[in-house]
Amino acid sequence: MNRRQLLTSLFVPVLFFVLTGSVASGPILDGWNLVEEDSNLHFVSIKKSAIVEVHTFNQLKGTLNGKGELLVTIGLDSVNTNISIRNKRLRKYFFETVDFPTATISGRINVELLKDLGVGEKIIQPAKLVLALHGKEKKIKSTFEVIGLVNGGIQVNSITPIVVSLKDFDLLQGLEKLKSLANLSSIASMVPVTINFEFERAAIDH
Repeated sequence: MNRRQLLTSLFVPVLFFVLTGSVASGPILDGWNLVEEDSNLHFVSIKKSAIVEVHTFNQLKGTLNGKGELLVTIGLDSVNTNISIRNKRLRKYFFETVDFPTATISGRINVELLKDLGVGEKIIQPAKLVLALHGKEKKIKSTFEVIGLVNGGIQVNSITPIVVSLKDFDLLQGLEKLKSLANLSSIASMVPVTINFEFERAAIDH
């Protein structure tokens, strides 16, 4: 085999691997996955016009893909008010989880601003989201603080509470049922919600 034949025999296989992407180069980063144990969504109830209580959900799942499409799913059966009987009443009479087991938050985020966000760096980003709850959908606007974390992760925090009107989601009847069961004179129908979501960078093996 002469020198030209030897070079050709070495070059062609290398070129094939480069063009087909067969050379191992590690995972491709594509979007983010919600870290459930480090994320929370809180909502506030106000009863008798003066008693304020903060509640949460224990089950959150979510993704933010490389195109900026956000989807977070809230397991309504996981509602946690720190009072067992109240949790049961919320599931049965308010959220009606037999028919509506989940709620979702969806929308689009400008991910180009996030890809090079350094650890501890912060940006403020407005977002138009859609809340789907109890068979209804409502557009909501909010502004979020996004903080860069290690390994390309991000923390997303609502700067101000998102105020949800129960009327928009046909939840007033359920609210009246809760008032009756608890013998309360009033429970506010406007509910402040705060978001603190942590996302880790998602990797796709290739």
